[in-house]
Amino acid sequence: MSPRAAQVAHDSRVRQCNQQRTALVDSITRKFRTPLAAMKNAAVGLVVDPRMGASQLDELLPVIIEGTNHLNRLVGDAVEVSRPDLQSHAVTAIASRRLR
Repeated sequence: MSPRAAQVAHDSRVRQCNQQRTALVDSITRKFRTPLAAMKNAAVGLVVDPRMGASQLDELLPVIIEGTNHLNRLVGDAVEVSRPDLQSHAVTAIASRRLR
């Protein structure tokens, strides 16, 4: 392969890696923002009306708790996937949990 062809191939791989990285970051960002938005809206509801009734509290508090649990799982998944020694096992385990 000529040096020029090798450079073109390298540049193509770099562009592809950058596109994949951007897609991954976009996906992760969406996965984190969804529970954060729900939690924020519930918390704002608590602040706006601190004297709300028990039925309203029963609706808002689980949103915050479930969102926190969801974010905790996402962070755990991210940590698992980032560990080189566990990457292939972690990806398989996370995918199988998502399919259940």
